[in-house]
Amino acid sequence: MYQTSDPEFADRGVAALEKAGIACYRLGEGARKLDPTFGRWTDKQIGLYIKEPSEVPRANEILVSLGAVVDTPIRIPRAWIIVLALAALVVLGVLAAGR
Repeated sequence: MYQTSDPEFADRGVAALEKAGIACYRLGEGARKLDPTFGRWTDKQIGLYIKEPSEVPRANEILVSLGAVVDTPIRIPRAWIIVLALAALVVLGVLAAGR
């Protein structure tokens, strides 16, 4: 349901979910410090899982209230943007062919 590399957030999330009566568990280790080689958090992830699928919306609200990031779905560009881009490609193609 949710992945994080922050073990403290995972602990807070599991505690809040259990306090709300939502059966859940976590898998993974996470990362407690920055990777000195890359200068960013390591890719070790912790997965938070909800046992009862019907509890997922409520669990999501709780995690977001704790600071969880919500991924926005990828949207297809509007039709006029696609038409404009295709027209620009056609114009560039005509210009390139004329040289």
